[in-house]
Amino acid sequence: ETIYETKESLKKIQNTAMTVMGGNKRSKLKDMMAEHRVVTKEFRILPNSKVHLYWDVFSLAAILYYAVDAPVRIASSYRTSTLASAYDYGFIVGYCIDIMFVVDMILRASVYAYDSYEHGRTVVINDQTEIRKRYISSGKFKIDLFAILPFDLIAAGTGSYHSLLRTSKLIRVLQIPQGVTNLQKHLDACLHIKTNETQRSILLMLLYSILLIVWSSAGWNALRPEENVVISVYWALTTLSTVGYGDVTPQDFVETCYALSVGAVGAVFTAAVVANVTSFFHDAELSENNYEHRMNCIKRFVERHKIPHDCAQRVMEYFDYIDQEQHGLNESIILQEAIPRHLASNVLTHITQPMVEACDFFANCETGFT
Repeated sequence: ETIYETKESLKKIQNTAMTVMGGNKRSKLKDMMAEHRVVTKEFRILPNSKVHLYWDVFSLAAILYYAVDAPVRIASSYRTSTLASAYDYGFIVGYCIDIMFVVDMILRASVYAYDSYEHGRTVVINDQTEIRKRYISSGKFKIDLFAILPFDLIAAGTGSYHSLLRTSKLIRVLQIPQGVTNLQKHLDACLHIKTNETQRSILLMLLYSILLIVWSSAGWNALRPEENVVISVYWALTTLSTVGYGDVTPQDFVETCYALSVGAVGAVFTAAVVANVTSFFHDAELSENNYEHRMNCIKRFVERHKIPHDCAQRVMEYFDYIDQEQHGLNESIILQEAIPRHLASNVLTHITQPMVEACDFFANCETGFT
């Protein structure tokens, strides 16, 4: 009887093992751990699609084109003492970009799926009503709507077209920080290229520096019809950087006021650039000496509270272990405090997956199980 009971128990264990290891029956555990994909019959552009990456690059280039074309065109009209503008290839490029932004608005209101958190999980929202509601309620929609209004075409229909009506496109300059942030996020999601906040700040400073130089030189060139573009760019660069060699100077009250305004903006912007560069090198130096800095802080803490030598020695040995064996990372604290619980479980699954796959008991499991 004992042998019979043992055989029955072995059969139950075998059936259970076959169920877990991918037999004919599926276990609840395997169903829970299997990867589930959201299936929809309608066309959707997912959040990790490379379409977003390509559009981020195009939108930043298009915004720069708007920001350069409108001031230069206005300055040229002012130099000729007329606001009327003849159509040229620049207008064709601008209208093509306008059409692309209209298409983008339609896509964002219909097929651009987005990530959301529900019940502690990340889910992809594919419902068209939710997609449209989210976009229309965003600040981006308001800027897109105002920038896409064809003021210039309306005026052209009345026979009084002029360049000032294209300045509404300049409101898209406000979208540059968010555009750089989206580019940073999609580089990570699509190409697994990670960038930090310092690199983002450098790119923003570069873009805004270009815009300030172009706008300042365009204004100076409008006030100085006798000077060429190169001299205007030279004056803008030296004034914004607060160098001011003095070889190009204002000659009347209007030019003096304009030079004062550009110099004030340049002083503030130069100070911001210097502060960011200083912060970058300070952070780099601190990261290189991070272990030494942390150990000095711990030593001061131990001395201040007069902790016994044996206990202080164990504290120092612990931080030595954290730095040497785990490269300065306390994984338990990171998993328990820094990362949300629903994401920590996914991180733990990824970390323990090699150990599970190396176990002979799970050698024949399907991919979805691990």
